[in-house]
Amino acid sequence: MDLDTKIDDAATYFGITFKEKQRQAIKYFLSGKDTFVILPTGFGKSLCYQCLPIAIGSESPIIIVVCPLITLIKDQVQKCKFSIILCFD
Repeated sequence: MDLDTKIDDAATYFGITFKEKQRQAIKYFLSGKDTFVILPTGFGKSLCYQCLPIAIGSESPIIIVVCPLITLIKDQVQKCKFSIILCFD
């Protein structure tokens, strides 16, 4: 399965359409490249990593997200608890 198909499958799962910068970040990661995403507030950076377990298709992929804001971490963990993503803060 090519990378664009994996990304499209993840978008379908979440019921969204990725913006081009999101697709680019996800594609870099899926290509095995170290990926650091800097985008404006409200752009949808969280979706860039929340979709990865779906796009990877592995039973238990491990994605590490580093965030300096405890409030944001707790918000992201709460959002992930309503999906198939197992997460910890």
